[in-house]
Amino acid sequence: MNESIEKFYAEDYITALIDLEKCFELLKYKAKDDTVDIGAMAYFAGIFAYNAKNSEKALNYFELSIKNEYEIGTCHQYMAQVLYEKNDSLAAEKVLKKGNRKYPEETKIIYSLIYFYTSRDEYEKAIQYIEKAIEKTPDYAILYIIEGNAYSTLFEKYQNEYLTTLLTGTYLQLFRFYRR
Repeated sequence: MNESIEKFYAEDYITALIDLEKCFELLKYKAKDDTVDIGAMAYFAGIFAYNAKNSEKALNYFELSIKNEYEIGTCHQYMAQVLYEKNDSLAAEKVLKKGNRKYPEETKIIYSLIYFYTSRDEYEKAIQYIEKAIEKTPDYAILYIIEGNAYSTLFEKYQNEYLTTLLTGTYLQLFRFYRR
């Protein structure tokens, strides 16, 4: 395990992952009183696989880490990132929303949903998560800035839609009037 960590820090991610996977094989022979945290091993294997650009292994290891209740929020963030990098933003959104339903207290998942929606200009969806985050961490000042930006952006959007509708309606009335 130490060798895999050394290789990871040396940015030899593929070999680091191979070495860490050998540790999983060794778990088959562990004694009853061994205190190996499989969740932690899976979490680091996921990070190694992510950096080695092996998305399928990364997803599997992060799932195993979540199953063993280790770094739940961060695992969901990584899983969403892997899926997003595979150009599957729908699956990334599903992972985050499913994680939020199952672990509603995990602020990292909530923050990921806020980032996911605001980066896509989907402020209507982001607001509910911004409000949840503020409720859970009211001293985190940046959330109020994000909330203000979201409402300001939505106000401009709805104002522009209203004005466009209003002007379009006025022009249609004038067109009909002059057409007679």
